[in-house]
Amino acid sequence: MILKQTTKSLEGHHYTLDRVIPSMDFILSHYEKAKITYANHDVFKNMVNSGWQKMEKYYSKTDESPAYAAAVILNPTRKVKYMDDY
Repeated sequence: MILKQTTKSLEGHHYTLDRVIPSMDFILSHYEKAKITYANHDVFKNMVNSGWQKMEKYYSKTDESPAYAAAVILNPTRKVKYMDDY
């Protein structure tokens, strides 16, 4: 549900690139929690690990384009939080 809601929140013509990295961070944090929660459940553990790997694959691609970081840094409402977190 978290993944679907977060993905839907990024749809539409009025949402901008500066929301991608924070949204991916949010999703990855939920995967990290799920990895701990389902560590002893073989089926769920595999599903969570698969989802985490897919998100990590696309998250790492944001490093290949400076547009993502620039979009966050150039947005005054996100810049301070982004710089504090990283």
